[in-house]
Amino acid sequence: RNKSLEMHAMPGATIADVPEQQRLARYYRSSFPELKLELWEDRRLPALIKFENQKLPHVISTKPLNAYGLQVYVMSEMTTMPALAQNHFWFTLLLNALGSMVILIIAGMLLHFKSIERSKTLLWKRANFDVLTELPNRDMFRDRLSQEIKKSDRTGLPLALMLIDLDQFKEVNDTLGHEMGDILLQEAARRILNCVRESDTVARLGGDEFTVVLSQLSNASHADDIAQKIIKTLSEPFTLNEEIAHISASLGITLYPVDARDIESMMRNADQAMYVAKNNGRNRYSHFTASLQETAQKRLRLTNDLRSALAGQQFRLHFQPIVDLSTNRIYKAEALLRWHQPA
Repeated sequence: RNKSLEMHAMPGATIADVPEQQRLARYYRSSFPELKLELWEDRRLPALIKFENQKLPHVISTKPLNAYGLQVYVMSEMTTMPALAQNHFWFTLLLNALGSMVILIIAGMLLHFKSIERSKTLLWKRANFDVLTELPNRDMFRDRLSQEIKKSDRTGLPLALMLIDLDQFKEVNDTLGHEMGDILLQEAARRILNCVRESDTVARLGGDEFTVVLSQLSNASHADDIAQKIIKTLSEPFTLNEEIAHISASLGITLYPVDARDIESMMRNADQAMYVAKNNGRNRYSHFTASLQETAQKRLRLTNDLRSALAGQQFRLHFQPIVDLSTNRIYKAEALLRWHQPA
């Protein structure tokens, strides 16, 4: 067929192989069968159309026919349309592949960064929290206590530091095993947390030692109330799988800024008060007092002096006779060690 003579006039009439002199007459008589056009399925290519009962897309460009005063669409320009459609398919496929690769790369980078963030979070948690009880560890405790001291200085409200030692825990650990001991420590941590406010800090220093920081105390007697609650709840039975364990707690309390002005002094004071509670029978609490500090200092000086006396040969051994008055005879002697301490 002669493609240069195959034309379609608007609004849509097929022009077959007819002599040129008859075209104008036939056009005016509208004696051509109707040609139905449809838009191509892909809306991203609005220039493409599809003829009825045809599968390939086409592009029809306008051509002026000045001799007849017509604007026609010339079919001779449709020969490259199948290649265009095929190229568009491969081009679209390439774009989709590149887009998928970019998405995969971005997703991989996001997963990588999220993995790094999770690792950093895990490392930070392990560095600042106790693995067994999930309470703040010694380092985090000192940091929070430092912050609470600064807050106390700003507000003028005191804070209390408690040092808690679990009595009879070693016996439970040795008798029932370390696994049962770990369960007891976890339960003890939960019970202590239930006795304090959300704004307070409960930490595990290690072993069977816990600390509590009571901040912003409007009344110092609040520390006594909390101490009594902790001692009471820890004296209740612990169910360890099929075993029942009983422990108690000895608790020492010191106040900031009344008793001390720095972290080290507060820890020392609470420790001294806690040992007073242990020596007085356990299952109780004790406040730090100035006399405790004096007693502790005297004990420390005496220990150091005794070590020096032994090295300096300041001890003298004396035997004091014991006389039986009925016979006036010596029947035994009492050994006395006397300390000649230099002035």
